[in-house]
Amino acid sequence: MTSNLLTDTFHTPTGLSLIAWQYSRLSDKRKSNKKIFIKAIKSDFKVMGTAPPSIKNDKNIIKYAIKICSTAFYHASDRLKNNFNFVKTVSVDKPWIIQYASYRLKDSDLLMSHILKKSGTCLRFASKRIINNELLVLLAMRNNYHSLKYASESLKDNDKFVLNAITIHGNALQYASDRIQNNEKYALLSLKHSNHESWVNIKSQIKDKYLYLADVYNISLTNLINQLIDEQKIYKFNCKVDIHFFYQ
Repeated sequence: MTSNLLTDTFHTPTGLSLIAWQYSRLSDKRKSNKKIFIKAIKSDFKVMGTAPPSIKNDKNIIKYAIKICSTAFYHASDRLKNNFNFVKTVSVDKPWIIQYASYRLKDSDLLMSHILKKSGTCLRFASKRIINNELLVLLAMRNNYHSLKYASESLKDNDKFVLNAITIHGNALQYASDRIQNNEKYALLSLKHSNHESWVNIKSQIKDKYLYLADVYNISLTNLINQLIDEQKIYKFNCKVDIHFFYQ
């Protein structure tokens, strides 16, 4: 086979494109030719899967491959996947490549803080220790409140932590533990810090109660909730209504 790789989009029975299949059949010496590899990966990033160690361990080649497709980092050498400076550099524009890095780096406070500032939901790739770190989870939430979904169950059931999380964005309550979601105080704080957007995620028994109260006092639901929130008068009407009444 010549060094001129075809650009046909035909897919072989192996699931590889013709380009990737042709590259896989080259000798290791020819696969290690950077010009041949670069031409091949421009056509199909899957050639990374059959690239020789010399290619998978080449910083410049892997940087180039990642620019084409971040999944290429999956096939990089273990040495590069465990290289702090390299991963930090290539994650500037594509922070989600942290999923392919070594566990040691996924457990690095310094690297994960760099990643989470850019993409909070990358918390799902972090180590168990990191997802239980209050400061790092809150850092992730400042980028994207949905990050709380990937925090440890312990943090999701931590009153003080969830309070801080809700302050960042009220909608984060939907990812807290059931115990906290069933607490009216947190439901109201969630509504306050989301401009009532979190209403759709509030537990049904709490919503039923407030709908009933709004009807009893002949005021709009919005005004009722604002009154309950104002000056922390969270339990203003509680003494007059037994929530179990609705389910008898």
